[in-house]
Amino acid sequence: MENPGTLRLRGDMNHAGMQPVFAESSTAAAGLFTLPFEWTMSGSWILEASLTLPSGETAVREFRYEILNEARADEMPTDDSAHQHELPMGGETSAVYMHITNTSPADVHIHAVTTTAAEQVEFHETVIENDIARMQPIDALLIPAGTALELRPGGKHIMLTQLTRDLLPNAELDLQIHLAAGRRIDLRARVLDMPMGGLGETPAQGLRFRDVWARTAQTAPQR
Repeated sequence: MENPGTLRLRGDMNHAGMQPVFAESSTAAAGLFTLPFEWTMSGSWILEASLTLPSGETAVREFRYEILNEARADEMPTDDSAHQHELPMGGETSAVYMHITNTSPADVHIHAVTTTAAEQVEFHETVIENDIARMQPIDALLIPAGTALELRPGGKHIMLTQLTRDLLPNAELDLQIHLAAGRRIDLRARVLDMPMGGLGETPAQGLRFRDVWARTAQTAPQR
């Protein structure tokens, strides 16, 4: 059978703090690819389909969907237009993730994070209610003495909005971590499309920061 190429799907919820979903297939019947894709929860999604032909040529197309839970679906019309809408692009926001270990004998509160790449930075956590994910702001990050805190997609994270520049793959992002009594820690985050380990560790003021990364984003959607 002739090689049909490879179709890759990437699904992102319309919020940078959520975990992306991937699917891939190199099998097609009569030119049609069929592959399973898991909509992990209800909400607004951006789906990117990338087809790479045997010649190496690549075509990319983006789709936007509103995935409804059963309760919301009962309130919507039954025609197909109820499930696909023009949604705001999620590229103008990003999120920062990391693993933080408190090696000090005292609890540590991170009160704020700043960066030159965004005008607004908040702490968020993911809350699931009736199978719908929403982001809930939190005032600070608490790391009790001798414990660790993981900031990850789908959990607690640092949300960047009103970006001042594009965050392109493998670029670096400056971060200022603000603690009590005016203490500050300067960090660098690696800009990536998806989680990656082995990014190194930075010890500072009784804390250890490991695998610090930020999700790619653009200040204006490309057409």
